[in-house]
This record gives sequence, structure tokens and C-alpha cells, in this order.
Amino acid sequence: MAESTRTARSHSTPIPPYQLVAGDQHNLCLGLLAAFALASCKHLPPTVPSFVRWQLSAYTNWNLIFILMRVGLSQTQWEPFLLVNSVSIASAFRTAFAHGLDENMRKKLRVLGVDMPRPLFVALDHLVHTAPPMLLLASILKRNGRIHPMNSIYVLILYTWFSFRQNSTLDVSTLYVPHPWKRAWAGVLAALFTTPRLVDALNARDRRKVLLYASILMLPWLSAKLDPNLRSKYNFECMLAREASGNPEGGGRRGRRGSVTGNLQRARSTSFPQLKPVLESSTLVIDAVAKAHHPHEPSSLYPQHTHPYPVGDDMRPAWAHPPTHQI
Repeated sequence: MAESTRTARSHSTPIPPYQLVAGDQHNLCLGLLAAFALASCKHLPPTVPSFVRWQLSAYTNWNLIFILMRVGLSQTQWEPFLLVNSVSIASAFRTAFAHGLDENMRKKLRVLGVDMPRPLFVALDHLVHTAPPMLLLASILKRNGRIHPMNSIYVLILYTWFSFRQNSTLDVSTLYVPHPWKRAWAGVLAALFTTPRLVDALNARDRRKVLLYASILMLPWLSAKLDPNLRSKYNFECMLAREASGNPEGGGRRGRRGSVTGNLQRARSTSFPQLKPVLESSTLVIDAVAKAHHPHEPSSLYPQHTHPYPVGDDMRPAWAHPPTHQI
């Protein structure tokens, strides 16, 4: 009797291929080992090309590697998790890089040594961000599958662990490029909430619920798309980040103090005329702070090494020198 019950259970829950721990029906141990291996790529030696190291540190590529493992190792039980993860990545990326901010990602790739034309970049963008959720959704709907809400919790755990592992904060702008990271997280949370319910609605062919959950999923993207100041704000931050890294266009080293001020002055006259008051105040603050720390260096506010008052050899004003004659 007990033997027949055990046999029936084994038929109802088939053992996944390459199961590492007995009773692990979803083969989570294999997935965790893969995640730890990817996380360790943060400490690859400098001999590895910077482009390869950066690619292995990107969460989108982690997801692609998990998908390849699902296909290559026949881990069908991972599909609900991978669908939630893929939808959340697509939602976060579209929200974070609305208004053409993805162009800053293309510039970062150029800095890393991969210069690709815009059409190729857009095609690869849809290949890694749009195609995975569409294919996984079609696979699950084909067999009338559903997504347990716990998969959203697992995805949230992986997201937060990745963020704190790579950057010690939920803001991963330094890993990618400056972007509205709070809105991106709103896109992640919207996907975690709606994806299981959206799959159930699609299986039930409930058009009202499909429309409702699809609308909720699009809210973070709409909030970014309808913000008229988003593009100028984060293009400006990306420009400053490239200057701070000493590689504004992918070449050269960081210059001496004053390079940031010079870049602000160039931006003030060319790319960002609407930010002129902010740039003016930024220039004054940078020069004031730098002058306080380096009093013997010429200020960028006075490029001809002139000062608004006469100074002595020791850089003190003339009126601050004690008299040299005796009474």
C-alpha cells in the first residue's frame, strides 16, 4: 500500500533533470549555484576585457543565461519564474530608458569598445528585452499553465540580492548609466504583481482583466514617458558621469581640476541652454570649493591667472602684508 502511494507520487511529480538535492522538485539548488557563479564574475581579473566583465555583471544577461540553462538542461519547471523575471526586466528597462535615454547605453558600449549603429542596437535591445517574455508567455499559454505568486517573491529576492551584491544599493546607475531608478523599481513591482494574474486572465480569456492588468503594468512607463523633463535631466547626469570617469567620449584620461567646470561651460553654451542657471551656479560652487582646497592653483574663473585684487608672492592680498619699514 505504502509502496503504491510512493509510486503514485513519483508519477505525479516527475524528477527534474540534473536534480542535485533529492526532493528539490524545482531544482532550485542548480539555479542558486548558477546565480553564485554569475555573482562571482564581479571579481574577474583585469586581464578579462572590460566589455566581457560588464556583460557578466548585467542583470539582463543573467536572465538570458538562466533561459539558456532552461533550454539546454530541460528545466521546464523554471519557466514561470523566468517569465516573471523577463517581464519585470522589460518593464524596468522601458521605464528607465524612455524618451530615448537608451542612447546613453549605446554610448557606454562605445566606451567599452563596442560601437554599433543605432538600428543594430535597437534590434539587439528587442532581442534581449522583448523576445524572452513573449516566447516564455507563448510557451506557458500553450500548455495552459499558470504562475504561482511565490515566483514573484523569488524574483524580488534575486533582484534585491543582485542590486546589493553589485552596487550595495537599489540604485544601479553606476553599473549602467544614470536613469530614473525609482521609476524602474516601480516597473519591477508592477510586473511582479500583474504577471501571474495576467497569465490567469489570458488562460480564462477574460478581456476585462487582461486590459486591467496590462494597464497597471504600463503605468510606470507612462509616468516616465509623460515627464517632459526626464530626457534633459538624465542626459545631463550622464554627461557629468562620463566626465567624472575621465572618458567623456571613450578616450583619454581624467584631467586636472577644472575639467568638470570646462565641461559645464561647454554644455552651457551648446547642449543644454535650458539649464543655464543651474550650470552657472555649479561652475561657481566647483571653483569656490576647489579654490579653498588648492589656493595656489589658478582658478578657472580667472583663466589669465588674474585676480580681483593685487596679491603678493605668497598669494595673500597686498593689504594683508605687514609693513617692511620700521618706525
